[in-house]
Amino acid sequence: MKKNSNILVLSYIHNGGEWIAVQRLIKKTKEISPILNFYLIGYTDGTKISEPCFKKVIYVESKIIQPPFSFLKKWVVDFLHIRQALKSLLNQINKLDIVLVSHYLMIFPIYTIAKMRNKKLIFLFHGTKSSLIKKISDIDSRKFMIILLERLAILLSSSIVVPSLFARDYVNSLINPLGKLKRFYIVPNYVDDEFFRIYSKKSLIAVKKKLNISLEDKIILYSGRIVENKGLEELIVAFNTFLSAKENLRIVIAYPESSSNLNLLNQLKIK
Repeated sequence: MKKNSNILVLSYIHNGGEWIAVQRLIKKTKEISPILNFYLIGYTDGTKISEPCFKKVIYVESKIIQPPFSFLKKWVVDFLHIRQALKSLLNQINKLDIVLVSHYLMIFPIYTIAKMRNKKLIFLFHGTKSSLIKKISDIDSRKFMIILLERLAILLSSSIVVPSLFARDYVNSLINPLGKLKRFYIVPNYVDDEFFRIYSKKSLIAVKKKLNISLEDKIILYSGRIVENKGLEELIVAFNTFLSAKENLRIVIAYPESSSNLNLLNQLKIK
């Protein structure tokens, strides 16, 4: 890339894996190529960032819209606010070289601004927002719109970055037969050094005492948001099966309350 290239990131700022993965990607890229300038337009429900990699950050607040037709009305409101943020940023910087998008809703306003229509648009894929449809009764207008918009956003992208071969094949299955026309880049998620830290026995004992867990018990830890389609229900079923053969086990779930499905949490507790 050219010296002092400007890269715009359009992402959903929240306590979840998608945003964490995007932050780590930008941080590592900035370490490798300090000459790159990153700008961020963050779609958020109140979460802010502390990452110093961005030269400029503009937040777009997610609005609470009342029914009827809340999803459609919210999409229009968010569309207009993201478009306004894009125009504001373009007035502050001379040029943009690349646009990275990780949230499907943020792609569409780009095509209403003449200065951005010919920019290289890369979609950072970290999963779909639509839930699985297992039977006809699962289909409603909101789910149908999300499925449609997600696939359209992928098709509108110049290139797609995925974290694995499995993810590439999955995205291809979403947009077949047009997936053959897309250029994919496989960039594994960057793992922070903290994941390789070995904790002392003293620290583990302190955690077990705090959680009122026997010192002889082993812990299986899930850390992340509690939302549908993450396999949490299957995790609990598998744990219960394993527990019948090995009793000195405990499962610990650590989650951000603000972005988790508390109804699902209660169901998991019952199981």
